[in-house]
Amino acid sequence: MPERNVVLVVDNQPEITQLFTAILAKQYTVLTATSGLEALELVSAAPPSPDLILLDIDMPGLDGFEVCRRLKAEAGTAEIPVIFLTAKGDTESQTEGFALGAADFISKPFSAAVLRARVHTHMATVEWRRATREQHLALQSQMMQSTAHNSRLVALQEDKDRLTSLLVHDLRAPLGAVRANLDWVKGELPSDFDPEVVNALTEARQVTDRLAGMIGDLLDIARLESGDFPVTLAPQPSLPMLTRLQRQLQAQGRERRVTVELEAEDVVLDADHGLLIRTLENIASNALRYTPTGGRVRLEGRRVGDEFVFAVRNNGPAIPAKARATLFDKYVQAGSSPGENRRVGWGLGLYFCKLCVDAHKGSIEVLEEVDWPTSFIVRVPGVVTQSAPGASACPSETEQTPGDP
Repeated sequence: MPERNVVLVVDNQPEITQLFTAILAKQYTVLTATSGLEALELVSAAPPSPDLILLDIDMPGLDGFEVCRRLKAEAGTAEIPVIFLTAKGDTESQTEGFALGAADFISKPFSAAVLRARVHTHMATVEWRRATREQHLALQSQMMQSTAHNSRLVALQEDKDRLTSLLVHDLRAPLGAVRANLDWVKGELPSDFDPEVVNALTEARQVTDRLAGMIGDLLDIARLESGDFPVTLAPQPSLPMLTRLQRQLQAQGRERRVTVELEAEDVVLDADHGLLIRTLENIASNALRYTPTGGRVRLEGRRVGDEFVFAVRNNGPAIPAKARATLFDKYVQAGSSPGENRRVGWGLGLYFCKLCVDAHKGSIEVLEEVDWPTSFIVRVPGVVTQSAPGASACPSETEQTPGDP
């Protein structure tokens, strides 16, 4: 059974307190006092603490106004609603009462129905305040628990980042030795050596290049996240950058007969060349990896207003629409539908690209377009000038990988 609310009735006439008790006792626990001093003692001696006080104004000794003044002066009793009982109907008394913090007035004589209605209305407000306070306290407790939990997560993430940094630094030296040995072994092979072995060494060398890139990305991600990475903006021509990238992709895609197209304007950008080329290489290598044998990769670059827009497209499997929303988040990998190539990795390459683009105050997104299931679009502000008016690599100048039909 829920606990009943408490009403304190204060009147120097016992017959009045008895009458109030008879009217209210069915719904509330009723306490009574016949003087202001007794009322203050009852309130301070609680529990049970009154939820509402019916207080007569005209009492000997401490009158109702003084009792109310003292109640409102104490933090523990200031919020208890006070309804004054008075035979006075003058505006001056009501003005003084409300100025002291009274919630309402009930004039004598009164009807039982009006008394019950007034008390019920103010008790509803008391219940609402109590529920609000409890919700606030519960929310505060949850927030404190969440803050403590988040602090533990942050500490764990910092430990993880420190461990990753140590591991990455330790991996660089042995990986460098592996790369050097692969180059040495391949260089020592006779020209008529088994082609399959040569191809295996070539693929192994390419894998070590990718690992070296991942290690570099891991080191730089922490610096980009913390804002410690030095971003050096300088005029950079776009066409030579894209042309070199096209040649790299052609060499990497030769065995799979991948066509690498280029259509770009020659525009000078105010950009960090190192970050920008690594971003494009990362996206382009990813595009090439998921392009089918005999497929196509297309590089584009054009000026749009004060921005330069890079596009890297391929006709491999599309990235599922649901995955695109979080594709550039840390440690996120994009999966394909069953039966398609699955995109695998550490989930850091595209996150690194996003950080690099953010450092340029640009944007990056992935779209699915006609003829190009996967199109990465990078927008970079800071166009300086048109490098060579009219100069561009057009579709008619598109190069194919040697050996393509």
